[in-house]
Amino acid sequence: MYTEKVKNKVRKIIFHEAVENLTKNRNRSTITSLEYFDAVEHFMLNDSSHPEDHILASQLKLETKDAWKKHFKAILSSKQVDELRVAYLAGPNPENDLIELCK
Repeated sequence: MYTEKVKNKVRKIIFHEAVENLTKNRNRSTITSLEYFDAVEHFMLNDSSHPEDHILASQLKLETKDAWKKHFKAILSSKQVDELRVAYLAGPNPENDLIELCK
């Protein structure tokens, strides 16, 4: 069991933030947003100086974009407790982390 105060403090902060992002702040915990997806497409079609960008963005079908956006929204939708998943990559002594995570 760790007895170092700094490690215990950091452990509490990290797991608290992780659970908050998985639950309460779910809509703000993504790498990107739907708006960013649209902005990149607009840039590639209208503002990019690379002809390849225009060609690539032109090939993206409406059905594909809609399917991606639907999937994105489904990932961020409200979940029941039993639908939430956590991937925990344990080190050699995971007991302390697991105890804190379960709190």
